[in-house]
Amino acid sequence: MAAEQKKIIIVSEYTALQNGEIEDLFPKTKIAKIVARFLPRPEEVDEEFDDVIAEDTPVCDQIEAFARAHEIDLEIGWKVRLATTIKREVLRGTDKIISETAPEFGKIVSLFERF
Repeated sequence: MAAEQKKIIIVSEYTALQNGEIEDLFPKTKIAKIVARFLPRPEEVDEEFDDVIAEDTPVCDQIEAFARAHEIDLEIGWKVRLATTIKREVLRGTDKIISETAPEFGKIVSLFERF
Protein backbone atom coordinates (compact mmCIF):
# COMPACT_ATOMS: atom_id res chain seq x y z
CA MET A 1 0.00 0.00 0.00
CA ALA A 2 2.90 2.38 0.69
CA ALA A 3 4.07 1.95 -2.91
CA GLU A 4 0.60 2.82 -4.15
CA GLN A 5 0.51 6.02 -2.08
CA LYS A 6 3.43 7.36 -4.11
CA LYS A 7 1.06 7.37 -7.10
CA ILE A 8 -1.49 9.56 -5.35
CA ILE A 9 -1.46 13.10 -6.67
CA ILE A 10 -2.03 15.80 -4.07
CA VAL A 11 -3.11 18.69 -6.26
CA SER A 12 -2.55 21.19 -3.45
CA GLU A 13 1.20 20.45 -3.77
CA TYR A 14 1.06 21.92 -7.28
CA THR A 15 -1.47 24.74 -6.99
CA ALA A 16 -2.37 27.26 -4.30
CA LEU A 17 -6.09 26.88 -5.01
CA GLN A 18 -8.14 25.38 -2.23
CA ASN A 19 -10.06 22.35 -3.53
CA GLY A 20 -8.15 22.53 -6.81
CA GLU A 21 -8.34 19.65 -9.23
CA ILE A 22 -5.98 18.39 -11.90
CA GLU A 23 -7.43 20.84 -14.46
CA ASP A 24 -6.20 23.69 -12.25
CA LEU A 25 -2.59 22.79 -13.02
CA PHE A 26 -3.01 24.13 -16.55
CA PRO A 27 -3.37 27.80 -17.56
CA LYS A 28 -7.02 28.75 -16.99
CA THR A 29 -7.30 30.94 -20.06
CA LYS A 30 -6.40 28.01 -22.30
CA ILE A 31 -8.66 25.55 -20.46
CA ALA A 32 -11.49 28.11 -20.67
CA LYS A 33 -11.33 28.20 -24.48
CA ILE A 34 -11.71 24.43 -24.60
CA VAL A 35 -14.57 24.56 -22.09
CA ALA A 36 -16.33 27.21 -24.20
CA ARG A 37 -16.35 24.73 -27.10
CA PHE A 38 -17.19 21.82 -24.81
CA LEU A 39 -20.28 23.25 -23.06
CA PRO A 40 -23.64 22.92 -24.82
CA ARG A 41 -24.51 26.63 -24.62
CA PRO A 42 -28.12 27.71 -25.29
CA GLU A 43 -28.57 30.23 -28.15
CA GLU A 44 -29.93 32.94 -25.84
CA VAL A 45 -26.73 32.94 -23.74
CA ASP A 46 -24.44 35.69 -25.01
CA GLU A 47 -21.37 35.17 -22.85
CA GLU A 48 -18.88 32.41 -23.38
CA PHE A 49 -17.21 30.59 -20.52
CA ASP A 50 -13.81 31.98 -21.51
CA ASP A 51 -15.22 35.51 -21.05
CA VAL A 52 -15.87 34.91 -17.33
CA ILE A 53 -13.02 32.65 -16.17
CA ALA A 54 -11.35 33.68 -12.90
CA GLU A 55 -7.80 32.71 -11.91
CA ASP A 56 -8.50 32.37 -8.18
CA THR A 57 -11.25 29.72 -8.29
CA PRO A 58 -11.02 26.05 -9.33
CA VAL A 59 -12.05 25.68 -12.96
CA CYS A 60 -14.51 22.81 -12.38
CA ASP A 61 -16.32 24.88 -9.74
CA GLN A 62 -16.56 27.70 -12.28
CA ILE A 63 -17.92 25.37 -14.96
CA GLU A 64 -20.61 24.13 -12.59
CA ALA A 65 -21.55 27.69 -11.57
CA PHE A 66 -21.68 28.83 -15.21
CA ALA A 67 -23.86 25.85 -16.10
CA ARG A 68 -26.26 26.55 -13.22
CA ALA A 69 -26.47 30.26 -14.08
CA HIS A 70 -27.33 29.51 -17.70
CA GLU A 71 -29.41 26.37 -17.08
CA ILE A 72 -26.96 24.16 -18.94
CA ASP A 73 -27.33 20.49 -18.08
CA LEU A 74 -23.97 18.91 -17.34
CA GLU A 75 -24.22 15.25 -18.19
CA ILE A 76 -23.06 12.55 -15.83
CA GLY A 77 -19.37 12.03 -16.50
CA TRP A 78 -18.77 15.51 -17.88
CA LYS A 79 -15.48 15.82 -15.98
CA VAL A 80 -14.16 12.65 -17.60
CA ARG A 81 -15.13 13.96 -21.05
CA LEU A 82 -13.45 17.28 -20.28
CA ALA A 83 -10.27 15.55 -19.07
CA THR A 84 -10.22 13.42 -22.23
CA THR A 85 -10.60 16.52 -24.38
CA ILE A 86 -7.78 18.28 -22.53
CA LYS A 87 -5.55 15.22 -22.79
CA ARG A 88 -6.17 15.04 -26.54
CA GLU A 89 -5.18 18.70 -26.92
CA VAL A 90 -2.04 18.21 -24.83
CA LEU A 91 -0.99 15.18 -26.88
CA ARG A 92 -1.48 17.11 -30.11
CA GLY A 93 1.30 19.39 -28.96
CA THR A 94 -0.32 22.44 -30.49
CA ASP A 95 0.26 24.74 -27.49
CA LYS A 96 -3.51 24.97 -27.05
CA ILE A 97 -3.08 23.90 -23.43
CA ILE A 98 0.49 24.53 -22.37
CA SER A 99 3.79 25.35 -24.02
CA GLU A 100 7.28 24.56 -22.82
CA THR A 101 7.83 28.24 -22.07
CA ALA A 102 4.78 28.55 -19.78
CA PRO A 103 5.60 28.86 -16.05
CA GLU A 104 3.19 25.99 -15.29
CA PHE A 105 5.09 23.62 -17.61
CA GLY A 106 7.73 22.81 -14.97
CA LYS A 107 5.02 21.87 -12.46
CA ILE A 108 3.39 19.52 -14.95
CA VAL A 109 6.71 17.88 -15.83
CA SER A 110 7.61 17.35 -12.17
CA LEU A 111 4.19 15.86 -11.54
CA PHE A 112 4.52 13.29 -14.32
CA GLU A 113 8.12 12.48 -13.40
CA ARG A 114 6.72 10.90 -10.23
CA PHE A 115 5.31 8.05 -12.31
